[in-house]
Amino acid sequence: MKNARALSALREALGNAVVTDPESLFRASFDAMKLSFVPEAVILPSDPAGVGTVLKIANEFGVPITPRGAGSTLTGAATPIHGGWVLDLSKLNSIRIDPLNKFAHVQAGAITGDIQKAAEEHKLFYPPDPSSSAFCTIGGNIACNAGGLRGVKYGVTRDYVVAIKGFLANGEPAVWGRALKKFTSGYNVRDLWIGSEG
Repeated sequence: MKNARALSALREALGNAVVTDPESLFRASFDAMKLSFVPEAVILPSDPAGVGTVLKIANEFGVPITPRGAGSTLTGAATPIHGGWVLDLSKLNSIRIDPLNKFAHVQAGAITGDIQKAAEEHKLFYPPDPSSSAFCTIGGNIACNAGGLRGVKYGVTRDYVVAIKGFLANGEPAVWGRALKKFTSGYNVRDLWIGSEG
């Protein structure tokens, strides 16, 4: 294995969140585009701190990382073409609706259709509706700036993301944007992430 020392450090830090069995590796080797590149490991962090740990170790050892939500993309973006590790974000799927401020606080692995249903419970509406909304994740929607049929009237994902909390490549936490209706202080670095897939 090319990155054995890195994988050992990762297992020490995250334990059972690191999987290397052939079936898991195969499932993570392709997305809806059906090109297959087998990774060395799949990591399923159960909290955001685990994402930072993965990125820190990968950065330290020079291991390529491919983030993955539901693998529903038709672009090959969730395919580990450079090998390395697949960072599966499907367990990071919490959804919290703030009806007073009309915000949804969601994690990258949250299913888009579930976000829409959660918003509806508060008489709110999340418009982007890609054809895969029943099973695609909001992280993937952000990466490809998804829209769907309602995009013509209501706009696309970019029009509904006010802030992104994530990590730099070295594992350091970062926030891009602010959960405010209007925020114009400094450069709009948040938009570097929206549509970053292509």
